[in-house]
Amino acid sequence: MRISHKHKFVFFSKPKSASTSIRVFLNNYSDIKHSEFKNIKNIKSPSNPFYCHIPPCEVEEWFGKKGWNLDQYNCFTTVRNPYSRIVSVYKYATESNYMKKDWNSLYLVLKDYTFENFVKNIIIKKDFKNHPDVKWLYYSLNDHFTFIEGLQSPNLNIKTFKIEDGVDNITKYLKEINIPINSSLVQNQNISTNKKPYQDYYNNELKELMEDHYKKEIEYFNYKF
Repeated sequence: MRISHKHKFVFFSKPKSASTSIRVFLNNYSDIKHSEFKNIKNIKSPSNPFYCHIPPCEVEEWFGKKGWNLDQYNCFTTVRNPYSRIVSVYKYATESNYMKKDWNSLYLVLKDYTFENFVKNIIIKKDFKNHPDVKWLYYSLNDHFTFIEGLQSPNLNIKTFKIEDGVDNITKYLKEINIPINSSLVQNQNISTNKKPYQDYYNNELKELMEDHYKKEIEYFNYKF
């Protein structure tokens, strides 16, 4: 999540979709950066309600409360092949130091999950709803259309970029909204040390489960396994 009143943009940060790299670059152009998940728990009206992976419908609601018109902003986000993204979510949830430190109770639940169990129980059955740290996981597993649903304004258009297409389309868009940028300035963040192809995590059953679960996203963005 990044907001600029000067440049009139809002970047919606979808987990595990190159959002960290884009947020880092946009820092110098942003008036509002996200608050941390852990700092907004059980707070109804925080001074900065815009947490890292806040969905557009909540941003729209907060803009309204603050007297800002989201329709007047250039809104954009990214999307990633769900077969690849879910492997990244799984690796992050079960191995990352951030999870061990800041989401330890959730990490302790997930750390011994195999990828097969993660897909079947966490993604398909949603066997995590009662966990107190569910919010990060919930937004990480949502497809693109669930992430952007619930908007009230019929005029709001959220530009969506496939990260597989590289950064050139994003930098072209940023130039169009008067942000000086070239692709060489966008540096990859959170680079995985895992060199195992995401396809190797799947058997035929898991592939079919994912294909069905993320069917709309896969078909709309023409993703392949």
